[in-house]
Amino acid sequence: MAVESDGETYDLMESFPAKDAPNYDGFVKFKLVHGVGYSVFLPDAVFLNNGEDWRWFEPQMFDAPLLSFYEQQSYAQFAIETSHGDELLVATTEDRFVTRFVDGAQLFRCRVAGDAELLRRSTGKAHLRPDGGFDLDLFHHTTPAARDAILGSCELRGSAWNIRGTRALENVAYAYLTSLPQITNSLDLQAIAMASNGVLHFLLDNRVAPDGIVTLRVYRETTANRTAAVALRIPAEFVAGQHLWRHEPDNRGVFYENSHSAIYRVGLAPGATLQFSEGRVGLDAPGLKRFGYAIVGDARSPSGIAAPFEEETTSGIVKVDFCKDLDLLTFWRTRANDDHFSGRSTELQVLRAASDLREQSQGN
Repeated sequence: MAVESDGETYDLMESFPAKDAPNYDGFVKFKLVHGVGYSVFLPDAVFLNNGEDWRWFEPQMFDAPLLSFYEQQSYAQFAIETSHGDELLVATTEDRFVTRFVDGAQLFRCRVAGDAELLRRSTGKAHLRPDGGFDLDLFHHTTPAARDAILGSCELRGSAWNIRGTRALENVAYAYLTSLPQITNSLDLQAIAMASNGVLHFLLDNRVAPDGIVTLRVYRETTANRTAAVALRIPAEFVAGQHLWRHEPDNRGVFYENSHSAIYRVGLAPGATLQFSEGRVGLDAPGLKRFGYAIVGDARSPSGIAAPFEEETTSGIVKVDFCKDLDLLTFWRTRANDDHFSGRSTELQVLRAASDLREQSQGN
């Protein structure tokens, strides 16, 4: 972006501090969300060209963006750690706005600094659509018999179970997918919120084991029931927003972590199915359901660790700004320091009664 001032031309992208590192041109998809007393950009995905195809990178951890404003222009810079452990610096400017999506996210052209071998460690393959959006290659893992039934019907049923598989949701069902092409070991199961012993363990911020360990019950499963896969191409904006942890360690500033980086869900109205043709979900898919918020759990407390897994109604949420009249950088520059949380209504996911059969079956 170039701006004129006193006869001089200034390019805000020159603020990018990693010009000497391996650089890539790509796209970043992100949302603007508002919590009580704060707002933040949530990066959903980074897309980079890999010659004949595209690759996407899931943000596993990220800082709040660094924002710079010069006259009537805006620059945003994200520090992101991917699900494969790569550290990226991502920068964009408001004139790089490309399009907005029905999930509230917007797409911007961007510059990315990362490792020279970055493209070999992507989350998965992506596909640029004619409308400017991206589709993601995702997988539903099941048994061979169930896979054949799904492929024969060309539809994937929604599941009422919450993300840790212990409680049923009342007002939504999810088609569960993952970026993992195979489920072969215990770590793969844990990445999709399952475990052979039915529990996962987490460490609280600023604490040490064993006192700082939090144990959560999850769906008990083995890899034997996940030996077959249905590969589907899904519009990125169909994927439900990820829940987060907010970290505040003693030795650094606040940062955010995606609590389920390998889980991708498409929300459906109860009873609806995710329909596809030739392995692709079209933009006109019926029965979709979206929620305009994300849960943010405080990683310093046991209840905060549990919140993104439980999905119960909680005060620890951020609400998506479905900004339809401005790009998100201009919105921030022109409407900063306002209360965008209070008075913004949003439907919340509702859990059924606590006596669900799956909860009882795992009580032994």
